[in-house]
Amino acid sequence: MAERLHPITIELNSADIVITRDAREAILNRVVDHELGNEMRRAFEDVSPTGPVLLTAELKTNLLTVLDDWSTTVNTENGIPDGLAALRDALIEDLRDAERD
Repeated sequence: MAERLHPITIELNSADIVITRDAREAILNRVVDHELGNEMRRAFEDVSPTGPVLLTAELKTNLLTVLDDWSTTVNTENGIPDGLAALRDALIEDLRDAERD
């Protein structure tokens, strides 16, 4: 299962964010009950092994909501998976920049 070792790149306007496959799976487990969960899952699953995940503005907003909710409900000792705080920050910047345009 070598593919689990390859990181996932999420392409944003502000920066490309790299997360682990485990962090990706954690995101997919979290979005299942959200409004755009199926679309989010497709965005993460319908990419080539080396291609980036591309998110619409609506999916970025939804993912940010998921990450915000997650960060307020997790045990502070464990926190959210590695890389997801950076993803959250980049999503905030991306969405803020989009509002300015």
